Amino acid sequence: MSQQPLTGYDNRDAREPGTRDQEVYLYDAASGLLTCASCNPNGPSTGVLDTPLAGEGIGLLVDRRQDWLGEYLAGSVPGWTPLGIDGAVHQPRYLSSSGRLFFDSPDQLVPQAVNGKEDVYEYEPDHLGSCGEAQGCVSLISSGSAQQESAFVEASETGENAFFTTAQPLVAADDDTNYDLYDARVCTTSSPCLTSQESSQRPCETSKTCKPGTAPPPSFETPATSTPGPAGTNTQQPTPTGKPKTASKSKPLTRAQRLAKALAKCRNDRNRHKRLACDKLARKHYGPKAKAKRTGRHARKGSHR
Repeated sequence: MSQQPLTGYDNRDAREPGTRDQEVYLYDAASGLLTCASCNPNGPSTGVLDTPLAGEGIGLLVDRRQDWLGEYLAGSVPGWTPLGIDGAVHQPRYLSSSGRLFFDSPDQLVPQAVNGKEDVYEYEPDHLGSCGEAQGCVSLISSGSAQQESAFVEASETGENAFFTTAQPLVAADDDTNYDLYDARVCTTSSPCLTSQESSQRPCETSKTCKPGTAPPPSFETPATSTPGPAGTNTQQPTPTGKPKTASKSKPLTRAQRLAKALAKCRNDRNRHKRLACDKLARKHYGPKAKAKRTGRHARKGSHR
């Protein structure tokens, strides 16, 4: 990951032109080729600010450890899995020896990513899998239409199994909107994909069993459809049918409540440097608003997500 435009791509954020987004790069030692896997080939970079209350209100799902706190992320890979105060014993396998790379991005790298949220992507170099492009191919692993973030978790050694978490029901057996762990895998003749479990829900039989407003979860057709992507990308993803469930909206928090929540989360960090940085950033974004000057000019109201 780097904020520097290592391949010449202009990674200045579309909404914050004075800020450069973090992007994911892949270096091939054999060829000496450096590739920006998460750079958007069709337009300016669009990242998301990593703050303590971003995403679902407890920080970005792709950075629960807050390794990139205060940075704009247009592409990211997971850090080490935390074990204790002094270190960790495992780092998620997001890169295979063949060059297959998994990463997260809120940018619309393929047309099917329409939610503006963190989604899970796969990059394949030329002649690997179904890719036949010299610059490599980018495919969407998560749905690209979930109302909440999705995040990469782990992959198998070959990269033919990619595990990710999402709150969107992607199979009939998933009948809630809680975060669940999914396995996106390559199907072969010797190891075919399993048919998703049929939904246990049945249509209303009597007035006692009918509940107004209920509907079966959305189903996905198999095999997945393949759609050409922009500028040397290809996408392979399921085609959704039906509408996903929507969670009820709660009353938005006040600035004081958001600040208190952010500061409480900052205090849980054992690393003093990160704790101080988190505290400073939280007060900057959620502290009391600056008063207007007496000259009659009003302070511009900022919008934070």
